[in-house]
Amino acid sequence: MPNNFFGWYFYVKLFPTLIFATLLLIANRPKRKYFWLRFLPTAVAMTVLSTWLWSLARGAWYPALDKYGVIICDAIFLAELFALFFFSFMCSPLEIFLYVMGGWAAEHLGNQIAMLLTSAANITVDYKNYSWQYFLVNVFSYAAVYGAIFAIFYGILKKNTSIQNKRMLIPAGVLLLVVTVLAVFIPYDVSTEGMVVVRCYAVACCVITLFLVWSAFEEGRLSQELTLLSLLDRKRAEQYEMSRESIEVVNTRCHDLKKLVGQILANKSSVDMAEITQELETYDAIVKTGNTAFDTILTEKSLYCEKNGIRFTVMADTKRLDFLSDIDIYSLFGNILDNAIEASLKMEEGSRAIGLNVREIGEICSIHSDNLFDGALKFAGKKIITTKQNASEHGFGITSIRRIAEKYGGEMKVSAEDGVFNLDIVIPIPHK
Repeated sequence: MPNNFFGWYFYVKLFPTLIFATLLLIANRPKRKYFWLRFLPTAVAMTVLSTWLWSLARGAWYPALDKYGVIICDAIFLAELFALFFFSFMCSPLEIFLYVMGGWAAEHLGNQIAMLLTSAANITVDYKNYSWQYFLVNVFSYAAVYGAIFAIFYGILKKNTSIQNKRMLIPAGVLLLVVTVLAVFIPYDVSTEGMVVVRCYAVACCVITLFLVWSAFEEGRLSQELTLLSLLDRKRAEQYEMSRESIEVVNTRCHDLKKLVGQILANKSSVDMAEITQELETYDAIVKTGNTAFDTILTEKSLYCEKNGIRFTVMADTKRLDFLSDIDIYSLFGNILDNAIEASLKMEEGSRAIGLNVREIGEICSIHSDNLFDGALKFAGKKIITTKQNASEHGFGITSIRRIAEKYGGEMKVSAEDGVFNLDIVIPIPHK
């Protein structure tokens, strides 16, 4: 049994560090009911069991089983980790297993780096009486590795991304198996050069395993975004059809009403028809540029802007949009104007203004939108960081705009200066 604090630390540290490493990856996934009542007692019980088994593998079992006892312990630890997190989190078994392998790789990476640093610092390791120097190196190594993993995975983990590609299990599992076998069968007293090579190989395997887990997360995030964008596109298509049909009905009714008013005025009725005509002009604000999709979205948004006191100025040569599909036109300008309207509504009345310009420059279709806004924009790479509370559920308007532009070989750029938000899109016009 250990006779000091450092001895007890190394005696019990393995399973808690495995739990903590796995928690770094799985923490944001949906939890089962009574999570803490499930997780904490189970984690403590499994830590006690694992510590006892680990002491047997290095003590009573060793004469009979040799290093195979350690392999048996590793298999039990892996099963315990899987059971703990499957019991506590609402994830599929394959998904849980991939999280566990990521945690296993992180723990092993911290341990191997600690051993390499120990060798580099010429610190002697007595596996019965651990020194404070080795303790500090060990704590530093784990803290550095776990901190780096959290920093790398944080952007994906905070979006509650699920793992979609289970095929990553095979290469990740093979790499971890190789690392585990090496750790068991390579003696600690090999030459310094040989030990460094073996441990560097183990570090490389752990890094590759973590990269595979990160790739699975990233693929899951992209899959979720694509699914949501596809859903938004379908909703836009449905909305376009309904808006087009509604505007056609309004247009027909306005035309009929104006003819009726004209007939009444010709008969010199005593009714004040001038006032009625003025009211009808408001509903006759239907845009007629010749492009059905563009007319539909512009009419829809111009009426909304008029109702909410937003000055809306449009200069558009819609012939330059002929190469875009109707749904893409509706979705593109719908997202552009929705974002501009949302920002404008935060301004005081009288300071709300939106401008839209579509023109041809050489063989390029140029689309420019600007609007007044209150506040500052934050960027993460090419993406604008949304100011809404549920960030994972918003910010897809700009993404959809960029995706449509890139679909036709174009580019999108946004900027903000002196309280004016500018959005510019350039798309090459294909030769007919």
